[in-house]
Amino acid sequence: MRFYLVTSCLFIISPAAFAASDYNDPSHYKQRAIPRNQFNNGNANAGSNGHIIKENPKRYNSNNDYDLNVGIEGGYRTSQLKWSIGIDGIIPYTISNLEWENNNGYEIQPSVEYTQKTGSLKGLNLQASVNKSITTSGENQDSDYDLTGEISRSNNSSDAGHSEGFSASIGYAFNFTGKRKQDVRRFTALVGYAMQNQKFVLRDGYQTIPATGPIAGLRSSYDVELSMPFVGADYYTQFGDVHSLKISGKVSKASYNGTGHWNLRSDLAHPDSFAHDADGWAFLLGAKYGWNFYPNLKLTLAANLNYFKATDGDDTVYTSSGTVLNAALRKVRYASTDYLAGLNYSF
Repeated sequence: MRFYLVTSCLFIISPAAFAASDYNDPSHYKQRAIPRNQFNNGNANAGSNGHIIKENPKRYNSNNDYDLNVGIEGGYRTSQLKWSIGIDGIIPYTISNLEWENNNGYEIQPSVEYTQKTGSLKGLNLQASVNKSITTSGENQDSDYDLTGEISRSNNSSDAGHSEGFSASIGYAFNFTGKRKQDVRRFTALVGYAMQNQKFVLRDGYQTIPATGPIAGLRSSYDVELSMPFVGADYYTQFGDVHSLKISGKVSKASYNGTGHWNLRSDLAHPDSFAHDADGWAFLLGAKYGWNFYPNLKLTLAANLNYFKATDGDDTVYTSSGTVLNAALRKVRYASTDYLAGLNYSF
């Protein structure tokens, strides 16, 4: 495979800047020295050296009424989950504690964003994204307790599973300009809804307390569903003609649902052996850098964090005899982080 670096045709075009008073003011473009064959099909008058002209570059976005950006990103994802259940009584105590750590895998995330720039809907902002990932490695620890302390522990593999989710929002964008009109600053207030599902597994088990060794036939799973109506904000800045940075923050009073399938427990029902329900707080944070390396086309690098915490919930156990048992879901901690790279195209 050969790679070529063409230096004679390297060029940079200033992206359009958004002003609060007029998105389409022609003075927002910076006049720059540009090779004559990059504009007007090379028909413009050449400068004194016969090769360079000065001309206002074309817009990155050819539509004056709106911005429409479509992107696709992919990369690395890692997640963790911890929950514990207990008995409430005169002497409350924890009866089971499970942890999944370093659940790593790969993710793909397409997205779209629309901003209206003129008319009665000026400032309207719509955003949507979906994500899908697979888990390729991970670890699990399952511990059980009585009043004397830990009585059972298994250490298991969690090298399979998957996750999927989506987010959609509507908001209003407030646009500003910096000292140079090419420098854009935009603040967007948002309301929306996000959902994230993930399957965690337990397999290739090994009993460490008591030390009885491998657990034959372990193929258990635990499914998480997070429902997150949110409020939040984005801050977007465009600088240096071709660079951009977007920082996002959202907060949610979220609902958590978990369903376990313990395949080796003959005393429990299948496929749903038990269920968890809890309400808590979720935080969704993100940062994205963009570099316009070609008109209308941007390289992006992004990092996102999704964190959920609840301290009070319900544990419902379904037995094989049909009896339903109840306990307290004492705490839940869920977190996922992704690191993505991709492309964004502006229409």
